[in-house]
Amino acid sequence: MHKSTKFLIFENIIIIFIGLLFIPISMGHNIPLPLPYLWHKWLHILGVLIFLGNIIITGIWMFAIEKSKNENFIKFAVIFVNWADVIFTGPGIILLFVNGILLSQSFGGLKTEHWIQVAVGLFILSGLIWNIFLIPIQNKLAIIAEDQSPLNSDFFHYLKKWYLWGVIATVIPLLTMVLMVVKPII
Repeated sequence: MHKSTKFLIFENIIIIFIGLLFIPISMGHNIPLPLPYLWHKWLHILGVLIFLGNIIITGIWMFAIEKSKNENFIKFAVIFVNWADVIFTGPGIILLFVNGILLSQSFGGLKTEHWIQVAVGLFILSGLIWNIFLIPIQNKLAIIAEDQSPLNSDFFHYLKKWYLWGVIATVIPLLTMVLMVVKPII
């Protein structure tokens, strides 16, 4: 297992424990905000920017690097994408998730606002795709990239899968962001 994958697994364990915070809130219990409301809102938006910025840019960057056909650049990019997830995606998720959960109380939480229910469901779906498909694929790509051998057909097969699941896992949080901003009556 690639070292960056171990860090991602650790971050995911933290995210799961944070998810436990949502249980009392979803049952109607309010948890006091540790900071003023606007600070939580700012931290939530910062988390969204870091998270979405990273998943969008790394996909575009990886695609552009692959088109260079330079194996050294491609290998570097694959490993960099893994570490970018550790440095940006994981912490971005933690910031947006913790603060989003706390802020949901201001809108009545899961019990009253269906847009929050749908947004949380989409966010969880995106997380499942990231954990079930993307992290294992990225791990395989990083292991192949660290090998001194030339890149083989397996590498490009996994890379195509990474693009496919990456697009899906990027579109879903964008839809979630629309729900957060528009707050439609569902």
